[in-house]
Amino acid sequence: MKPHTETAPLSGDATFDLVPIPGGEFTIGSPSGEANRSANEGPQRKIKIEPF
Repeated sequence: MKPHTETAPLSGDATFDLVPIPGGEFTIGSPSGEANRSANEGPQRKIKIEPF
């Protein structure tokens, strides 16, 4: 996977850059004891994504 530029079909000269996203793991959500945490920010959990 390499960065590259595409041209949108039917748009004439509109182009956009694409960059690869590496895979990995991260924790999503806020800790339950975090100040000003909203109810929709938890629970925390680990997420794993594949590269794309």
